[in-house]
Amino acid sequence: MILLLVAAAVVSGLALATWQAQRRQAAATDAFLRGHANLVSQRLASRMAAEVYVAANAVFRRVGAGPTGRSVAADVPLARLVEAIEEVARCRCAPALRADFAFRVDLAGEAIRVAGPVEPSPAARRRLAQAVGRHVRLLEVERNWDFALLPAFDEGRAFIVAAPVRAGQGGAEVVLGFAFDTALVRRQLVGPSLRNTEPLPGVVGGVWQERPVWVRVAGGDRSAPVYQDSAWAASAQPDRLIGRATLGPLFGSLHVETILVPEARRQLTASFPSLPVLLLVALTIATAVAFGVAFRFVRRTQELAAQRWTFTSSVSHELRTPLTQILLYAETLALDRPASAVARRRAVETIVREARRLLGLVQNLLQHARAERPGSGRRPLPLPLGPVVHQVLADYELLARERGARVTFTDASGGAPGRVGADEARQVIVNLLDNAVRHGPRDQHITLGLARERGWVVLTVDDAGPGIPREDRERIWEPYERVTRESGVPATGSGLGLAVVRSLVTGNGGWVRVEDAPGGGARFSVGWPLGEHLGSAEAPPATDVA
Repeated sequence: MILLLVAAAVVSGLALATWQAQRRQAAATDAFLRGHANLVSQRLASRMAAEVYVAANAVFRRVGAGPTGRSVAADVPLARLVEAIEEVARCRCAPALRADFAFRVDLAGEAIRVAGPVEPSPAARRRLAQAVGRHVRLLEVERNWDFALLPAFDEGRAFIVAAPVRAGQGGAEVVLGFAFDTALVRRQLVGPSLRNTEPLPGVVGGVWQERPVWVRVAGGDRSAPVYQDSAWAASAQPDRLIGRATLGPLFGSLHVETILVPEARRQLTASFPSLPVLLLVALTIATAVAFGVAFRFVRRTQELAAQRWTFTSSVSHELRTPLTQILLYAETLALDRPASAVARRRAVETIVREARRLLGLVQNLLQHARAERPGSGRRPLPLPLGPVVHQVLADYELLARERGARVTFTDASGGAPGRVGADEARQVIVNLLDNAVRHGPRDQHITLGLARERGWVVLTVDDAGPGIPREDRERIWEPYERVTRESGVPATGSGLGLAVVRSLVTGNGGWVRVEDAPGGGARFSVGWPLGEHLGSAEAPPATDVA
């Protein structure tokens, strides 16, 4: 038992160690994949910043902006700014950010003028002026900034591109810019960045038919995404694998998030040493089985200990009672105390009766031990059973008379022999008769019958007792099993008699059965194959014994 518990502890330790190693490897794999996603996010962010710079520079250069530090001319007409935007669109020399309108904001008084195909409402103008003033003040920490992509100021016009108009080397006093909607951000900034970003190194040799990542681009407040791959939107993505990069305030503080597609994850981790997950499962199952076996072993040991105690107690009681009677009457005879010949005869009969009971108990014990030893059987010989029954009844007369039982025997077998040894047949009859006498009422009538039924010689024993409940009719043939009475107290006896009957009968190719007797009580039936038809006997007649 101790070795089993030690083995279970070792298996549990191995399973725990494997599980911890699996967790550590999973964490390392996640960090590796997230690092690759971060690399892609940084590349995309850098590419998008370059696209914004190219698009803004192409427009503002046409209206007077030059190298870093030189501002846009203060007197540039807004119509010229709109015209410059259209020129860039026609020349296809830079991302075309077609404007809804161009604007000029005086930061001192937040005065605003607009020009272009779309006329914003007065409320939209006020919001635009306030947004430009607020963001330009934040951008003043960026020395010599030429232009910037500012966050959305109004629904439908997602972003604005602005350039400062400075007085000397001071801060911006006037800001020029133009507004455009979100669709252009997706089409002219995010799209080219995705197409022109190099694939991941080390993934299928750097050659991909499709992008190895799914991408999501959101504004500075991480609200509704400006761009998002459909596969990303179709299902929730594990946050532990998402790579992130943020464009600076000059580029609208856009957030770029990427995650490797499943195929890319598999290829990147294909060379990783894989832990034996099946081993973990096997160890877990083995641990459960070991504990199950240990539990069953302990439970079976307890059951055997209880059976051993019950058996020892029952056998001790069964031995003590006849020995006490034998000793008592033997001492009476030794002291010559019986006053008459009748009393002496009664004492002798009692000694003989109790000695026969002891002999039957010892024979049951020996037969049970012999039945549990492999290779203990012997070839049975044909035997007429009628004479054996008569002999047993003669020997058992004193025991039956003590209980007031009246025993009758009917032999309808016609002298047909059964394949059974004489000692074995005698033991079976004695046990069945003793069982009927012991568990039936006093002064009962016990009927024994012997008949030939097809290929069997069948012995029946009917008593007038309470009968055997249907749920116990299989269990009573097991060793040490005793039927519990209605009072809840188990019946007396060692619990071996019927087990020995079954062992002796089935060992010779026979069968046993218990059912209700026609006149009440229980009927125990045993059948042996006919001696001249050994091996060709028909199946026993079907009877409901369950």
